[in-house]
Amino acid sequence: MAASQGGGGFRRFLRNVALVALLGVFAAGYAWQKGWWEPDTTWLTTRGAPSPQASPTPAPSPSVDPSLLRIGVDDRAAYLPFWAVPSMIEDPTKLRVQLVVVPDAELRWQMLAANRLDLAVGTLDSFTTAASRIDPGAMIFEIGSSAGADQLLVTPDLTSIKALIGKRIAVVRGTAGRYLMATALDRERIAPSLVQLVEVDDVRDAVALLQSGKVSGAWVWSPHGSALATGGYRKLVDTRALEPVREVAVASRQALQEKKAALEGLIAAWFAIVDKLHVTFGIATDIIARGAGIKPSLVSQLLDEIKLTSAHVNQSMDADAVLGSLRDTRVTLRDIGTVNMVRQPDETSVDLSILRNMTIPESTPAPSSTENADRP
Repeated sequence: MAASQGGGGFRRFLRNVALVALLGVFAAGYAWQKGWWEPDTTWLTTRGAPSPQASPTPAPSPSVDPSLLRIGVDDRAAYLPFWAVPSMIEDPTKLRVQLVVVPDAELRWQMLAANRLDLAVGTLDSFTTAASRIDPGAMIFEIGSSAGADQLLVTPDLTSIKALIGKRIAVVRGTAGRYLMATALDRERIAPSLVQLVEVDDVRDAVALLQSGKVSGAWVWSPHGSALATGGYRKLVDTRALEPVREVAVASRQALQEKKAALEGLIAAWFAIVDKLHVTFGIATDIIARGAGIKPSLVSQLLDEIKLTSAHVNQSMDADAVLGSLRDTRVTLRDIGTVNMVRQPDETSVDLSILRNMTIPESTPAPSSTENADRP
């Protein structure tokens, strides 16, 4: 498990991704480099640190500041706009944002349930799994969906889904990998039991297993997939061919009760940058790049495989339909062997009221994603 805070951690991560991609040209089996999340925090064990601690240290104390929102994110491209949110806040005295990078999705939900975070992001199936075990909070808006960002990278000799029979495939615990693998196998009428899934806590571990030859494939996301492809691995399938992976933002119970004004400010800032991506993509990527400490061209590349959901579409969503999706996803997850799902997501798992009661300026016509005319 790992954590880091601020744009520096994201910048260090992407620099290392670029390094791995370069090395992959010369040696596909090169071991994946760790240390992206450097130990600039001490409250959680840092994976890949030069001298990792033996056990996690206490997480941040529960926030009593009603203007502070602690947001748990990871390196998925759909969450890139969060790095621009501080620049889009209308009144900084009423809202402060602290981005906490937690690559372990299950840990993010646990921290949210324990009020160690005020907001956490993740895939819909990941949230469904969490809501079937604990009470992480309520979904307050849909971030977007993966349009190719989630990918199955395999060794070059594997050319079809049927070739995976009897193979070991790495998936990151708490992410969409298990669900996507089951979907791909079902389309080929292959029983899930014929492919062995190897669960890991971090996408870097999945990459390392593939490059060391301990697995034949790994479910990863951009930019890890492109780095592996550069190193000679084959992209067998992605979410363009399968159903999209929905990304959601979930607020803690305490934040919903005590930080409603801050959540409103966050929602306004989030959809301001999403709208700007639709209208003036270049300017928006510059803002995101400054916040994350990376190049605008890389932001553009990463967002190319993501469709961000507009405020208009979010406000038109039916909470009962979203809850139905959670319950349907729970059934699928249970059928493919997800364990310890002792709870049933209920009407408190979805709360779209904050967004629905807000007036959010948007371009006309309202965009459903980041696709736009000025995009390079």
